[in-house]
Amino acid sequence: MIYINEGTILFQIDEDKLRATLVQAQANYELSKKTKDRYEALIQSKAVSQQEYEQAIATLEANKATLELTQEQLDDAIIRAPFDGYMGERQVSQGQFITKGTHLTSIINQNPMKTAFSVPERYLNRIEKDQKIEIKVAAYPQETFIGKIYFIDPRIDEQSRTALVKAYIENEDNKLRAGMFANLDLIFSVKEDAIVIPESAVIINGKNEIVFTIDTENITHMQNIASGIRFKGKVEITEGLTAGQLVVTEGHQKIRDGAPVNPTIIEETQTKQ
Repeated sequence: MIYINEGTILFQIDEDKLRATLVQAQANYELSKKTKDRYEALIQSKAVSQQEYEQAIATLEANKATLELTQEQLDDAIIRAPFDGYMGERQVSQGQFITKGTHLTSIINQNPMKTAFSVPERYLNRIEKDQKIEIKVAAYPQETFIGKIYFIDPRIDEQSRTALVKAYIENEDNKLRAGMFANLDLIFSVKEDAIVIPESAVIINGKNEIVFTIDTENITHMQNIASGIRFKGKVEITEGLTAGQLVVTEGHQKIRDGAPVNPTIIEETQTKQ
């Protein structure tokens, strides 16, 4: 793709007929102006009627409008880039006849990019304008692109029970392209020093949530906890654990409170900032 600046000439329509029309429109305007000026002087002596004078004024105004319209059409014959961006494929060739509405080309401003997505109504009270989002695309699986919400549709789709949301995505390196499919994460909140463990470590026992912790002597202990946000296989622990404690993530059916174990440490209970 070619990068172009605002104002760059992209296409030029054949001007010959328009210029000839403009010359004729200019001549008609000047003639009607002279006629109107002459009638304006003659009406004082009643050499022309009021009706003839008013007709001269109407003719002048009509010819002026025609002249202005023709000039606009001539100006529009030169098609310029309305903004900076990358120019797509030309859809017309030299000498081709075109009509109003013909698609000539596309200009894409890639920074920032825009994305649109639907959010279930149950989450709408947790999003707002300028809220941060994170985008990932298949072309750059190790990179995260940051954006901000700029539009939340006040209407709910009756079929899907979702609302349309739009966001700007920073794209200074021009890695993102129009039409890419993206995976998007909404950042509902950021908690400092939150304790996070694998969701598989949590056991639901009636209305209670428990985990098995492992002490320094590899003895298990049943511990009641309270959980918070869950996201991508992780769960926030709001009560019952401290950072650095070991928890059992699998094989719960074989474990009892106070039993010795031989653990394999996969990852430590950690804090997220």
